[in-house]
Amino acid sequence: MTQAVGQHMFKAKSGRIINISSAMGESPLPFQTHYAASKGGINAMTKGLAQEWANRGVTVNAIAPSYFETDMTEASRENANANALIMSKTPLARYGKVEELVGLVIYLACDNSSFMTGAVIPLDGGWSAG
Repeated sequence: MTQAVGQHMFKAKSGRIINISSAMGESPLPFQTHYAASKGGINAMTKGLAQEWANRGVTVNAIAPSYFETDMTEASRENANANALIMSKTPLARYGKVEELVGLVIYLACDNSSFMTGAVIPLDGGWSAG
């Protein structure tokens, strides 16, 4: 998808790629190796493309959230053991709210972020701090 969209951005000599990674791309939980590896790949792709596409006017960054209140995390939130493990890695001791992602997405999409490329930005309640 990034390659396909990038072609249009190259023609315009402008664009913003915002990849969605995960806190687990840098700090995985046990038994999540496959997921962590895929998100680590997103991180590497983000940094590599940021270097390759900078001279084409395209910035490439990623957001690395931890656990947010979504349908995907409902089972974890309801499972006492899983929830305890997640909270043990989250200093703010809560799940993120989807609306807390909005400001960062807007920032990365607008001209105010034009000097930022190759960043993998944690939005994780402190997960990456520990």
